[in-house]
Amino acid sequence: MSSLAKEVRKFIIIPALNQTSLWSESAEILVYGTGWIETGYDHIMQIGTPKNGGVGPFQCQPSDYLDTRIWLQNGFTKGMMQRILFACSYSSLSTDADILASNWKLAALMCRVHYYRIKEPLPQKDDAEGMAHYHFKYYNGNGEGKTNVERNTDTFRRIINGEL
Repeated sequence: MSSLAKEVRKFIIIPALNQTSLWSESAEILVYGTGWIETGYDHIMQIGTPKNGGVGPFQCQPSDYLDTRIWLQNGFTKGMMQRILFACSYSSLSTDADILASNWKLAALMCRVHYYRIKEPLPQKDDAEGMAHYHFKYYNGNGEGKTNVERNTDTFRRIINGEL
């Protein structure tokens, strides 16, 4: 078990979500679990495909980062961009997705906003299988990722049970 992962959850994910009014137990578990599934909090750049690969502990694709950035700039949700900028101590968001490698608070928030934009509600906080399917369908189910719903159900179960 990674002590770094627990610190990321405690000192980065939870405060970032709280500062921006994006926190819920389900959101916290989904974002934290996404990091576990994507990198295990062991690396920050995608291994094997550095040109267009995922960036940061949540492996956000550069195109997804830019799309989310544009969505935030267009003000689809009142004040969300300002709350994110304030939480990260920025006056504007970089156009370079590599910022997610060095600013894990922003990386966590961009992961959360990615899920926030989905119309389907987040799974219940104790629904490990629902979390794994949600992650697969909306975050890494495009056929390019290595998501395994069965294995990830176990990851979410362990997170829900406080083992990770």
